[in-house]
Amino acid sequence: MKTIAFCYRFFASITLLLCLLVASPSKASYIVAPGFDLFSTVTPGTSSGGFEFEGVPFGGFDFGSGLVSTGNADTIVHRLGQADGVMAGGSDTIDIELVALQLRTVDPVDMGAGLGFYYATLGAPSTGEMTIVFDDMNGGTFGTSSFDVFFDIRFGALDGTIVTSGQINLDSSGNRWGRTPPPGAVIIPGINYLLNGQNTDEDFWTVGVVNHTGPHPVITAVPGPATIALLGLGLVGLVFARRWKV
Repeated sequence: MKTIAFCYRFFASITLLLCLLVASPSKASYIVAPGFDLFSTVTPGTSSGGFEFEGVPFGGFDFGSGLVSTGNADTIVHRLGQADGVMAGGSDTIDIELVALQLRTVDPVDMGAGLGFYYATLGAPSTGEMTIVFDDMNGGTFGTSSFDVFFDIRFGALDGTIVTSGQINLDSSGNRWGRTPPPGAVIIPGINYLLNGQNTDEDFWTVGVVNHTGPHPVITAVPGPATIALLGLGLVGLVFARRWKV
């Protein structure tokens, strides 16, 4: 009798556990996988004190498995971790890093090293955090905090002499994201598309305007469905209002 009672309790426990697992929300429906976000700078869009900057497209970038085309992208952000929302209304905070940046003055100027073109590139690793909120499995809102951008201003070329360097902290909140690439987006399977290898259920695409605020707040919206970011950067005491689109 004791054996029968033990077996009954054992199978009853297993049955209850299976019921709880079945009743629990599927985490797979509320995930943003690690990946990369590619941006190109709107021109005119980065200027201050009479100096106007434009993006310099990479043409190609090595994400770890060889060089691939990145279209007109001049800025790349890497989402380093997986965001698990678990259910509608859930959120998660992940680490991010600005891994590539290329800007150039539109015209020859003198920023201290003589007349010519000046370039803005990344200096030290530029890292931060992104909090992703899931309205439902298809999208929601996101923001970044403590995003530290370290930059170099170079003279004459992307690898030219560094004239000066600096750092700026940026914050952002209330931006929109979804699963569908906006029109004209550069699509790279495994990098920013089909991140789970099967479908778009874990993809992440910014939607609409993204506003950043920091020591030099810039919040002017940029109209148009393809525009996804407006970024304020303080470079060498100048305020650069950066506008990005995919």
